[in-house]
Amino acid sequence: MDLLKELDARFADDPKPRIGKGRREFLTLKDEIGRAIAGGYTVREIWEYLHEKGFISIKYETFSDYVRRYGLRQTTVNVPARSNPSVSKTVKMPPQTEKTPQRDEAQKGKPAGFKHDPTPKNENLI
Repeated sequence: MDLLKELDARFADDPKPRIGKGRREFLTLKDEIGRAIAGGYTVREIWEYLHEKGFISIKYETFSDYVRRYGLRQTTVNVPARSNPSVSKTVKMPPQTEKTPQRDEAQKGKPAGFKHDPTPKNENLI
């Protein structure tokens, strides 16, 4: 018994779209998509090819979201260039960290943030 073939045959003539069909298509090709990204192809190029050939039926935005969600984007990858395999390049993306403001020595003991003094200074008045 091949469950996948039987389910495909059962729902092949169903006119309404099946929920999760696009995700199943993506997950089926997930490993190949990851290798293509590591090989230097852009996410858009991969989506255009798969969509043109009929392997996936989801929109580009959904495809890109799945690539991000399933961790297929590499932060640093050594890949051969597509046009010339003898040349290699390093693709680096900035690390995703929370930005913390730098404080100098004069501000070390003071709390961070805006502080308002309600009493006016005479030199600031017009």
